[in-house]
Amino acid sequence: MTDAHFPYGRRHHVDNVPEAKALVADAICIFYPGEADPVISNLSVSVPTGTRLALVGPNGSGKSTFLKACAGLLPIHSGTIRVYGNRVGLCHHRVAYVDQRNEIEWRFPIRVRELVMGGRYVHLGWFRSPGEKDQERVDQALEMLEIRNLEKRQIGDLSGGQRQKVLLARAFVQEADLLLLDEPMNALDKESRSVFSNFLAQLKPMGKTAIVATHHYEEGTDEFDDVFYLKE
Repeated sequence: MTDAHFPYGRRHHVDNVPEAKALVADAICIFYPGEADPVISNLSVSVPTGTRLALVGPNGSGKSTFLKACAGLLPIHSGTIRVYGNRVGLCHHRVAYVDQRNEIEWRFPIRVRELVMGGRYVHLGWFRSPGEKDQERVDQALEMLEIRNLEKRQIGDLSGGQRQKVLLARAFVQEADLLLLDEPMNALDKESRSVFSNFLAQLKPMGKTAIVATHHYEEGTDEFDDVFYLKE
Protein backbone atom coordinates (compact mmCIF):
# COMPACT_ATOMS: atom_id res chain seq x y z
CA MET A 1 0.00 0.00 0.00
CA THR A 2 1.33 3.44 -0.85
CA ASP A 3 1.92 6.04 1.84
CA ALA A 4 -1.14 8.29 1.42
CA HIS A 5 -0.81 11.88 2.49
CA PHE A 6 -2.50 15.26 2.28
CA PRO A 7 -0.88 18.01 0.19
CA TYR A 8 -0.22 20.29 3.16
CA GLY A 9 1.65 20.33 6.43
CA ARG A 10 5.13 20.80 4.89
CA ARG A 11 5.18 17.12 3.89
CA HIS A 12 7.04 17.97 0.71
CA HIS A 13 9.45 20.47 2.24
CA VAL A 14 12.82 20.47 0.48
CA ASP A 15 15.69 22.71 1.54
CA ASN A 16 17.11 25.39 -0.75
CA VAL A 17 20.24 24.54 -2.68
CA PRO A 18 23.03 26.50 -0.92
CA GLU A 19 23.81 29.86 -2.58
CA ALA A 20 21.25 29.25 -5.34
CA LYS A 21 19.43 32.19 -6.91
CA ALA A 22 15.79 32.72 -6.01
CA LEU A 23 14.76 31.95 -9.57
CA VAL A 24 16.63 30.98 -12.71
CA ALA A 25 14.81 30.49 -16.02
CA ASP A 26 16.99 29.14 -18.82
CA ALA A 27 15.81 29.34 -22.45
CA ILE A 28 12.19 28.54 -21.62
CA CYS A 29 9.56 28.21 -24.30
CA ILE A 30 5.81 28.11 -23.55
CA PHE A 31 2.90 27.30 -25.86
CA TYR A 32 -0.81 27.44 -25.12
CA PRO A 33 -2.77 24.36 -26.29
CA GLY A 34 -3.77 24.62 -29.94
CA GLU A 35 -1.53 27.60 -30.65
CA ALA A 36 1.13 27.33 -33.36
CA ASP A 37 3.33 30.12 -32.02
CA PRO A 38 4.84 30.25 -28.52
CA VAL A 39 3.68 32.85 -26.01
CA ILE A 40 7.22 32.94 -24.64
CA SER A 41 10.26 31.90 -26.65
CA ASN A 42 13.86 31.42 -25.46
CA LEU A 43 13.43 33.50 -22.30
CA SER A 44 16.22 33.48 -19.73
CA VAL A 45 16.45 35.42 -16.49
CA SER A 46 18.29 35.09 -13.19
CA VAL A 47 16.82 36.65 -10.04
CA PRO A 48 19.06 36.89 -6.93
CA THR A 49 17.57 36.25 -3.51
CA GLY A 50 16.10 39.36 -1.91
CA THR A 51 15.45 41.14 -5.21
CA ARG A 52 12.32 43.17 -5.92
CA LEU A 53 11.98 42.72 -9.67
CA ALA A 54 9.54 44.65 -11.84
CA LEU A 55 8.26 42.56 -14.75
CA VAL A 56 7.24 45.07 -17.40
CA GLY A 57 5.72 44.74 -20.85
CA PRO A 58 2.60 45.47 -22.91
CA ASN A 59 -0.54 43.35 -22.73
CA GLY A 60 0.08 40.03 -24.43
CA SER A 61 3.84 40.09 -23.90
CA GLY A 62 3.72 37.05 -21.62
CA LYS A 63 4.00 38.51 -18.10
CA SER A 64 1.18 36.44 -16.62
CA THR A 65 2.27 33.37 -18.57
CA PHE A 66 5.78 33.62 -17.16
CA LEU A 67 4.56 33.98 -13.56
CA LYS A 68 2.20 31.01 -13.92
CA ALA A 69 5.06 28.87 -15.22
CA CYS A 70 7.23 29.90 -12.28
CA ALA A 71 4.38 29.00 -9.92
CA GLY A 72 4.03 25.57 -11.51
CA LEU A 73 0.58 26.31 -12.92
CA LEU A 74 1.61 26.15 -16.56
CA PRO A 75 3.99 23.63 -18.16
CA ILE A 76 6.97 24.76 -20.19
CA HIS A 77 7.64 23.25 -23.61
CA SER A 78 11.42 23.45 -23.32
CA GLY A 79 14.11 24.95 -21.13
CA THR A 80 14.28 24.84 -17.34
CA ILE A 81 13.05 26.82 -14.33
CA ARG A 82 14.69 26.46 -10.94
CA VAL A 83 13.42 27.97 -7.68
CA TYR A 84 16.21 28.23 -5.12
CA GLY A 85 18.02 25.54 -7.09
CA ASN A 86 15.12 23.06 -7.16
CA ARG A 87 12.58 22.27 -9.82
CA VAL A 88 9.26 24.09 -9.71
CA GLY A 89 6.73 22.57 -7.30
CA LEU A 90 9.23 20.56 -5.29
CA CYS A 91 8.37 22.50 -2.13
CA HIS A 92 4.70 23.48 -1.75
CA HIS A 93 5.01 26.49 0.51
CA ARG A 94 8.10 28.15 -0.98
CA VAL A 95 6.28 30.11 -3.70
CA ALA A 96 3.20 32.32 -3.24
CA TYR A 97 1.32 33.42 -6.35
CA VAL A 98 -1.28 36.19 -6.47
CA ASP A 99 -3.22 36.13 -9.73
CA GLN A 100 -4.70 39.32 -11.16
CA ARG A 101 -7.87 37.30 -11.91
CA ASN A 102 -8.30 35.54 -8.58
CA GLU A 103 -10.96 32.88 -8.11
CA ILE A 104 -12.07 33.92 -4.63
CA GLU A 105 -15.83 33.74 -4.14
CA TRP A 106 -16.20 37.15 -2.52
CA ARG A 107 -19.82 36.48 -1.57
CA PHE A 108 -18.76 33.65 0.73
CA PRO A 109 -19.61 34.61 4.34
CA ILE A 110 -16.21 34.81 6.00
CA ARG A 111 -14.31 37.70 7.51
CA VAL A 112 -11.06 39.24 6.36
CA ARG A 113 -8.99 37.66 9.13
CA GLU A 114 -10.25 34.19 8.21
CA LEU A 115 -9.35 34.66 4.56
CA VAL A 116 -5.85 35.87 5.43
CA MET A 117 -5.44 32.90 7.80
CA GLY A 118 -6.04 30.68 4.77
CA GLY A 119 -2.42 31.32 3.80
CA ARG A 120 -1.31 29.37 6.87
CA TYR A 121 -2.93 26.09 5.86
CA VAL A 122 0.03 25.07 3.76
CA HIS A 123 1.76 24.71 7.16
CA LEU A 124 -1.18 23.60 9.29
CA GLY A 125 -2.70 20.89 7.13
CA TRP A 126 -6.41 20.19 7.05
CA PHE A 127 -7.01 19.21 10.65
CA ARG A 128 -4.84 21.42 12.89
CA SER A 129 -6.26 24.63 14.30
CA PRO A 130 -4.25 27.87 14.04
CA GLY A 131 -1.97 28.44 17.01
CA GLU A 132 -0.31 31.47 18.54
CA LYS A 133 2.39 31.66 15.86
CA ASP A 134 -0.25 31.58 13.11
CA GLN A 135 -2.23 34.36 14.75
CA GLU A 136 0.93 36.45 15.09
CA ARG A 137 1.73 36.01 11.39
CA VAL A 138 -1.75 37.19 10.46
CA ASP A 139 -1.45 40.19 12.80
CA GLN A 140 1.87 41.09 11.15
CA ALA A 141 0.41 40.87 7.65
CA LEU A 142 -2.62 42.97 8.52
CA GLU A 143 -0.33 45.65 9.97
CA MET A 144 2.03 45.62 6.97
CA LEU A 145 -0.84 46.10 4.51
CA GLU A 146 -2.59 48.56 6.85
CA ILE A 147 -5.85 46.59 6.94
CA ARG A 148 -6.03 45.77 10.63
CA ASN A 149 -9.21 47.84 10.79
CA LEU A 150 -10.81 45.49 8.26
CA GLU A 151 -10.11 42.18 10.00
CA LYS A 152 -13.69 41.64 11.19
CA ARG A 153 -15.33 42.85 7.99
CA GLN A 154 -17.08 40.42 5.65
CA ILE A 155 -15.00 39.94 2.50
CA GLY A 156 -18.03 40.71 0.34
CA ASP A 157 -18.06 44.27 1.70
CA LEU A 158 -14.55 45.11 0.50
CA SER A 159 -13.60 47.46 -2.32
CA GLY A 160 -11.35 46.30 -5.16
CA GLY A 161 -8.26 47.85 -3.58
CA GLN A 162 -9.05 46.36 -0.17
CA ARG A 163 -9.49 42.93 -1.71
CA GLN A 164 -6.08 43.21 -3.35
CA LYS A 165 -4.41 44.06 -0.05
CA VAL A 166 -6.15 41.15 1.67
CA LEU A 167 -4.83 38.76 -0.99
CA LEU A 168 -1.31 40.15 -0.53
CA ALA A 169 -1.64 39.61 3.22
CA ARG A 170 -2.75 36.02 2.64
CA ALA A 171 0.28 35.41 0.40
CA PHE A 172 2.62 36.91 3.01
CA VAL A 173 1.43 34.69 5.88
CA GLN A 174 2.31 31.64 3.77
CA GLU A 175 5.93 32.57 4.62
CA ALA A 176 6.96 31.92 1.03
CA ASP A 177 10.49 32.82 0.01
CA LEU A 178 9.38 33.90 -3.48
CA LEU A 179 6.28 36.03 -4.13
CA LEU A 180 4.90 36.16 -7.68
CA LEU A 181 2.50 39.09 -7.95
CA ASP A 182 0.51 39.63 -11.13
CA GLU A 183 -0.56 43.26 -11.53
CA PRO A 184 -1.09 43.79 -7.78
CA MET A 185 -1.44 47.57 -8.17
CA ASN A 186 -4.25 47.57 -10.74
CA ALA A 187 -7.06 48.21 -8.25
CA LEU A 188 -5.07 50.44 -5.89
CA ASP A 189 -5.46 54.18 -5.49
CA LYS A 190 -2.47 56.44 -4.85
CA GLU A 191 -2.57 55.96 -1.08
CA SER A 192 -2.85 52.18 -1.38
CA ARG A 193 0.04 52.09 -3.84
CA SER A 194 2.16 53.76 -1.19
CA VAL A 195 1.12 50.99 1.22
CA PHE A 196 2.15 48.41 -1.37
CA SER A 197 5.53 50.12 -1.86
CA ASN A 198 6.13 49.99 1.89
CA PHE A 199 5.12 46.33 1.87
CA LEU A 200 7.75 45.58 -0.79
CA ALA A 201 10.36 47.53 1.17
CA GLN A 202 9.70 45.42 4.27
CA LEU A 203 10.16 42.19 2.33
CA LYS A 204 13.77 42.97 1.40
CA PRO A 205 15.38 42.78 4.88
CA MET A 206 13.44 39.54 5.44
CA GLY A 207 15.31 38.01 2.50
CA LYS A 208 12.11 37.61 0.51
CA THR A 209 12.14 37.86 -3.28
CA ALA A 210 9.28 39.48 -5.20
CA ILE A 211 8.62 39.40 -8.94
CA VAL A 212 5.91 41.94 -9.74
CA ALA A 213 4.18 42.19 -13.12
CA THR A 214 3.19 45.83 -13.41
CA HIS A 215 2.17 48.67 -15.71
CA HIS A 216 3.13 51.18 -13.03
CA TYR A 217 6.92 51.01 -13.21
CA GLU A 218 8.62 54.39 -13.22
CA GLU A 219 12.28 54.97 -14.09
CA GLY A 220 14.38 56.06 -11.15
CA THR A 221 12.05 54.71 -8.48
CA ASP A 222 13.52 52.90 -5.48
CA GLU A 223 10.46 50.66 -5.31
CA PHE A 224 12.24 47.95 -7.31
CA ASP A 225 15.85 46.79 -7.42
CA ASP A 226 15.73 45.83 -11.09
CA VAL A 227 13.40 45.64 -14.07
CA PHE A 228 12.93 42.93 -16.68
CA TYR A 229 11.24 43.92 -19.93
CA LEU A 230 9.14 41.58 -22.06
CA LYS A 231 8.02 42.51 -25.57
CA GLU A 232 5.93 41.06 -28.39
